[in-house]
Amino acid sequence: ELIKLEQNYRSTGTILKAANAIIRNNIERTEKNLYSNLGQGEPIEVYEAGDEDEEADYIMRNIHKLKHKYKLSECCVLYRTNSQSRKLEEACISNSVPYKIVGGLKFYDRKEIKDIVAYLKLISNPADSQSLARIINVPKRSIGETTVAKLREISVKQDIPITEVIAEIDKYDEFSSGTKKKLKSFNELIIELKEDMNSLKLTDFITNLIEKTKYINGIKETDDEITAEGRIDNLQEFINAAGEFVPTEENKESILSEFLSQIALVSDIDSYEEKENALTLMTLHSAKGLEFDVVFLAGLDEGIFPHSRSLSNNVSYQTDEEMEEERRLMYVGVTRARKRLFLTHAERRKMWGKEQFYNPSRFIAEIPDNLKSRIEERKNEYYRFNKDSSFNISSQKIKSESSNISFTNGKLASQTTFGKGFVAPQKRAVIIPKTQNSKAQYINKEDNIKNFLKNNPVKKRIEEAKKKIGLQQKISADSKLKADEFKTGDRVFHSQFGIGYVTEVKKVAGTTLYIVDFGKMGQKSFDAYFANLKKF
Repeated sequence: ELIKLEQNYRSTGTILKAANAIIRNNIERTEKNLYSNLGQGEPIEVYEAGDEDEEADYIMRNIHKLKHKYKLSECCVLYRTNSQSRKLEEACISNSVPYKIVGGLKFYDRKEIKDIVAYLKLISNPADSQSLARIINVPKRSIGETTVAKLREISVKQDIPITEVIAEIDKYDEFSSGTKKKLKSFNELIIELKEDMNSLKLTDFITNLIEKTKYINGIKETDDEITAEGRIDNLQEFINAAGEFVPTEENKESILSEFLSQIALVSDIDSYEEKENALTLMTLHSAKGLEFDVVFLAGLDEGIFPHSRSLSNNVSYQTDEEMEEERRLMYVGVTRARKRLFLTHAERRKMWGKEQFYNPSRFIAEIPDNLKSRIEERKNEYYRFNKDSSFNISSQKIKSESSNISFTNGKLASQTTFGKGFVAPQKRAVIIPKTQNSKAQYINKEDNIKNFLKNNPVKKRIEEAKKKIGLQQKISADSKLKADEFKTGDRVFHSQFGIGYVTEVKKVAGTTLYIVDFGKMGQKSFDAYFANLKKF
């Protein structure tokens, strides 16, 4: 006899009805209908932000509103992937909200972030022996601890940086010819990266660094696919942080040094150490078995949650089980809330430093309208397009506290040294009526692709360039050759957009186009001649 335990003793009726409605869409499940005797409770608040900064700002505003009724320790923000925590962490810092990460590390404490920062530090300061020791064998170059110890010993004896020892490695008999060859190769890499720094903007330079060091290949060799994907997402988010950075200097070396200083401000602070009464941030996977009075479920966008793995057009890469697992995870997230539940999604997010548009998660639509309350509060247009980023605001916040500059409600009262002429805009909430078709332009994915192919301004510029230099015929022939490099279903890598799948190969006006699905990054169209895609 099957006995169903359907009464729930922690959540309100509204929350349980929402959970029941969501999980009902799964086929592979045991029929179960949770109910509560705690009353219906508050409706579930659904908020559509313009971007991830607005999303984090909305969560912080509500945390401040609720703190008089609930302790911070009774509140939690849940998200699908670890990389989403950066914006939330920086928002907590900017708004003086103590927080803790449960089941994981803070963003700048994660190995892949520390590794790339170590590369940047070494390029900025060749005498940084600590950073060199961290990355000289990352990814693996068969340069072991014994070799590093010998290098350090020579460095101390001669009172010169380890990088100078490596640069003159042929002078030292302590190393075998094979080891010398590896050290020379490493030295050449660092020199080449330093030269790249002088010709590339910061985001392109960091992307280039990740590619030239073969860091992603190293991740793939040491981690399973899911773990590797999460770590690559963190690298992508780090590039987003670099894109938000506003330097005060024009010299490339000074820009890198200033960026590293801001990272140090955000990551190495004692005033935001974990406290007992602190807001909890965690992934949905870490939340199983826990419960909170107030839960914010952030990042409810198609391709983020549900995850892009469950949405891929590549048949071999998608199964119904994957989507059902995503829905079970949503069910877990919803039922972590005892009294209040907030769901947030954003129109656009940055991926590899570029803005991408998103549709709201299907899981929001699966909740009956009578259980939801849509929040129409939006920022005014000035704030939406002229606001500073959470990365800059959080570092400003810390610096202002250390220099006694007045800082109120997340805004600096006076000009700071961060960003040329920067003045934090006043934040005001306004009501913007929502029309029925406000999201229509994003709903039909197939129409979007067709319109993109037809009106793509990048493609038009490419065609104009072809005509201008008189290479149309040659390029068209080359395009045909390149079209054979990839076929539908191929897994590819792009330096800006990451990993994706070729979903279609099209012929448009004599040009071959690849349509590539990059998951969270969305569908992209590439001229075969200029695609710069690599088999992954």
